[in-house]
Amino acid sequence: MRALFLILFLLPVALQAQPLLPALMEVTGVAADDTLNVRAEPGGGSRDIGDLYDGERIEITALNDSGTWARIPWTESDGWISMRYLRPVNRPEDPDSGMPLDLTCSGTEPFWLAAFRPDRHLIIANLDGPDTVLTLEAITNSRNTYISTFAFKAGDYTGLLQRAECSDGMSETTYGWALDLIGYSDGNLDLTSGCCSVSAGSVGR
Repeated sequence: MRALFLILFLLPVALQAQPLLPALMEVTGVAADDTLNVRAEPGGGSRDIGDLYDGERIEITALNDSGTWARIPWTESDGWISMRYLRPVNRPEDPDSGMPLDLTCSGTEPFWLAAFRPDRHLIIANLDGPDTVLTLEAITNSRNTYISTFAFKAGDYTGLLQRAECSDGMSETTYGWALDLIGYSDGNLDLTSGCCSVSAGSVGR
């Protein structure tokens, strides 16, 4: 009975130790003359596919079963780095819903690109002219999956942003955010879907 009590008591602590994914992390504890190896699989014996320097920021999209290795976007695919050398980074988000405001999103066929900005703007790229800059007028989260699903309105667009594994259809990278963007013009609805990642200088290669 005592053992069961200890397990139940410690379980919330163990759960709290895991970051809410996807998450922005900073490499720390790596010597100035050394690098953090990016591995093809979670484990020190796996093939070395790249390097990160102390202070670099990177998005993690998943953890291995033991929570000791983190998956990251890397060179059109995925890589793995040790959680031992990572610390969380504060990121801009909507104060009421918690929706992140530092994501860049894109999709293919046709190609499109959009970005959420900390000043509560949604920027939609226009290949034939100036970008469309819209104010995020309303943001909310799901009543029953509130940390995982967000909805927003910006001009003639509404959208659904979800914490979910997502493929861009071009690479083998596994993204951690999925976006459905719905536009309304001349009485017609236009649904565009794609993947998002955190907007940091060192995210992906």
